[in-house]
Amino acid sequence: MPRVMTEHSPGHYLHDHYGPYTIEFDHEQTILTFQALPKHLNLAGSVHGGVLLFMADTVMSVAAVQAQKQPVVTLSMNSQFIAPAFCEQSIRAIASVTAARRTVAFVSCRLCVEDQIIFTASGVWKTFKAPTTN
Repeated sequence: MPRVMTEHSPGHYLHDHYGPYTIEFDHEQTILTFQALPKHLNLAGSVHGGVLLFMADTVMSVAAVQAQKQPVVTLSMNSQFIAPAFCEQSIRAIASVTAARRTVAFVSCRLCVEDQIIFTASGVWKTFKAPTTN
């Protein structure tokens, strides 16, 4: 049974703008699900590519944090746009860690509408130490 992590970070502007979404963990996968809304659309009426990139970066970052057990930052990300998504469609971003080393994680993901893959991506995430606050 999947374990639900959270419904985005309320009060965080970027996540509020792109959300709402949920993240869950199922075996070796991290799954982000969101409903495409009018605010996510480009002028052609499909979901904006930047929204898909944001969702891919978010789900892969969460997967990397789970693997590394510490904060990470995106070093690189490659993506392929395969098919459009439209308003009111439910989009699932499914990420898997390909390899985790001492300070880096290699992660891939696919975004799907129902069973159709609309977008794929892969990238590298690096661990970092968060600054201490007084």
